Amino acid sequence: MTGARWGKIAAMVAALTLIWAASARAADVEALPSGYGAFLLHGTHGYSILARAYPEEGSQEEMVSLWVFRKGAAAFYEVPAKVDATKVEARLGGVGRISVRFHPRGKPRIASIKCSRGAKLRYQPGVWMGRIEFKGEEGFTRVEARSAKQITWPLLLIACPYVTEPVELGAGLPGALLSAGWRSKSRSVGLRAIANRPGGNLKLSASIEEQRGQLRVIREAEGRYPGTGFEFDPTLSTATLHPAGSFFSGAATYSRSAEPQSRWSGDLSVDLPGRSDLPLTGARFGDVSLEHARYTREKRYDERPKGGESRGRGDFANQWLTNSPRSIGGLLALLRRSMGS
Repeated sequence: MTGARWGKIAAMVAALTLIWAASARAADVEALPSGYGAFLLHGTHGYSILARAYPEEGSQEEMVSLWVFRKGAAAFYEVPAKVDATKVEARLGGVGRISVRFHPRGKPRIASIKCSRGAKLRYQPGVWMGRIEFKGEEGFTRVEARSAKQITWPLLLIACPYVTEPVELGAGLPGALLSAGWRSKSRSVGLRAIANRPGGNLKLSASIEEQRGQLRVIREAEGRYPGTGFEFDPTLSTATLHPAGSFFSGAATYSRSAEPQSRWSGDLSVDLPGRSDLPLTGARFGDVSLEHARYTREKRYDERPKGGESRGRGDFANQWLTNSPRSIGGLLALLRRSMGS
């Protein structure tokens, strides 16, 4: 996946940075931002659904987003909505709707999670009650509920460490990075495969982004294949991709010397949440590249304001977009750990 695509995903979770807007001291207790709501539900076929309501960065518009995820795969939905401190109203195109009101329960509390390095959040416990419906395309998951508990850990999660896998490009490196994609006015598809040496462990991801009226949808899947699945010659004039199992099927061949329309061929496809059997080869993939590369694993924290400096929400959101290219895999790992799974 390209850096631009990770940037878009990072933009979608930029609202989580609200907790750092007022102070740099870890011992400070922040108040839950006005207009923010979140709850978690469990759908069919092993999917979890994290719903968030929040003001849109830099505008007067409110948004509702859904992360629908399980191991290795996720779909993200985002749509304008009516949101305030006590109610959320959103229509999710043809896949569902949310119409709930907040009912407080008990006295305000202070929340924290172990990995957040002392970050704390003051919030009002309560329950969102009303109507919550989601039916994923192609029946990939479904949930219906009349109530959901308010949760705060998505905001605290931003302070936790995460594992990233930066890619280094260079002619002397033994590995290879293959990228392919295409884009239209309302849709884009991308593929990224990388191994640190010929026949080495393959890391493969694919995604599709769609704009359907006001509804934005991104679907992604990631797979890892030890020892096989990606072969390439030392000069990177040819490469073969043939992952076995997980979300991917079929094979693809890259030939640098072939005509542009035949350079990337085969029957490779992917099953994404709500979009099965998505083709990942063909003449439509005009943007194909094969470069010497390698990836490493690093544990990172997102930078907090230093030395008592106070930053506005917009400033920190911009820093997130610049310095935090979280992959969907890293984000999902954090989500699963926070839920104790």
